[in-house]
Amino acid sequence: MECATESPRKPLAVSIDTGAEMIGISVSAFKPLVWNKTIPSFYVGRRRLIPVAAIEQYVAERLAAEKPR
Repeated sequence: MECATESPRKPLAVSIDTGAEMIGISVSAFKPLVWNKTIPSFYVGRRRLIPVAAIEQYVAERLAAEKPR
């Protein structure tokens, strides 16, 4: 029998701490982006989660908004 190895799955949503780390900014800089709904989030019980796709979209929009030098 062949042993199939599964590749690690990318999470669909992450915590505020992980979201900040993904972008490379502090948690205190990331929280206002979530609170003012620049980056959407949702709750599961008491835990606030941020969709990884929303973080990726935010970064893509910021890159597109940058003017070429």
